[in-house]
Amino acid sequence: MAIIFHFWFSSLGHFVPIAMYSAYRITFSVFLIVSSRERSRETLHKNLLLIAAIINIVSTVLIFFFPIGSTAYSPTVEERALRNLFIIIASLITYIPGIISFGVVFFIYGYKNRRQIGNHLMYSGVFWLVFTIWASISLFSPFSNTPQLSMILDNIFNLPSFLVYSIMFQILAIGSWFSVLANIFLLIHAFLNKDQMLKIAGLIYFVWHATIGLSFIPLSIMMFL
Repeated sequence: MAIIFHFWFSSLGHFVPIAMYSAYRITFSVFLIVSSRERSRETLHKNLLLIAAIINIVSTVLIFFFPIGSTAYSPTVEERALRNLFIIIASLITYIPGIISFGVVFFIYGYKNRRQIGNHLMYSGVFWLVFTIWASISLFSPFSNTPQLSMILDNIFNLPSFLVYSIMFQILAIGSWFSVLANIFLLIHAFLNKDQMLKIAGLIYFVWHATIGLSFIPLSIMMFL
């Protein structure tokens, strides 16, 4: 128990990216809820957006129960194992539900209404489905927008060189572009169909991922001091 409490305490240095991530994701979900309640454009199965928002909010709240790692310069074997475990849990809690709340929901909603609103939302669902499945496998960090699988494999197997680590990291990072494509199609749909709430949600999504990386700058400086 003592080592777990130590992890929670040492994870306070990550509070800013966690708080930013949670605020953006919950705000994005709130606009999905508002969009699902709008009656200006009657479409089938609009309650799916409400379900997606609820799944997102619940999984976001659960993240706070799992510290994302120690900032210790020389972690013990137990600390390293716990850190890897919490990274895996945080990624899976975020992206396995996201397979439904982003991929499946947007695809089904777009497919059922494709004659009325076009195919863009359906394409958005396809790209988000690919992204969330990839993110679950690569253990994509919701807080730093980076795949953590390469780091965990390096911790466990001690990869032969930094070059091997870098190549693996870059290959895994390619999958993040599916998220960008998904949101682009969401915005195209929102602008073509004059859906103000989804416009705002799409813009929030872009700002969210653009700023989440910047929030790690203070933590990176602290690590090198």
